[in-house]
Amino acid sequence: MLRSFDRLGVCLLSVGIALFVFYTSSRPLTGVAPFQDLTLLIGAVSALIAFCWYERRHTEPFVNPALFRNRDFSFAAVCVSIHIMLMGGVGFVIPLMVTDRCAFSAPQAGALLILHAGAPLITMSYLGTERFGIELATYRAAFTFYLAAGVVGAASAFGLSPRLPQVRAEHAREPAAPRARVTTS
Repeated sequence: MLRSFDRLGVCLLSVGIALFVFYTSSRPLTGVAPFQDLTLLIGAVSALIAFCWYERRHTEPFVNPALFRNRDFSFAAVCVSIHIMLMGGVGFVIPLMVTDRCAFSAPQAGALLILHAGAPLITMSYLGTERFGIELATYRAAFTFYLAAGVVGAASAFGLSPRLPQVRAEHAREPAAPRARVTTS
């Protein structure tokens, strides 16, 4: 198993994804504003093109390109990618927003994340299996609706978030003015 593992394919994919992530947040790495450092973008695109080229020619590829000829698989891959990006973004952005803008404490922000993490338990149990004799096409329509509703809901929430009242958190208070030194002469 490990002898036939596609190490070069994994490395090319990892380098491509890492360079793309660095491209989206390049200021700490290069000092250039995000989405402006074209060397990172060119490197990411080059690594991903090299990955695709290599995978088509490898006898046992890490990701078999023939899978993407199946329309259902391609649709599911795109949906899962969108879901993972949104969930990862929400897990990072929401705690920052509710603690900075709404003055939530850490336990309150954690409770919000737990509720958010529990929501897929409800939807996945209904969308992931065939129940009550309903055909798969019905689930596909329901999944498309839930995906569209989730994307619209997330976009609306992020669009409305600047309109939330700004509440100063305790840790964001301005520092007290320095005290004058009392000297004795």
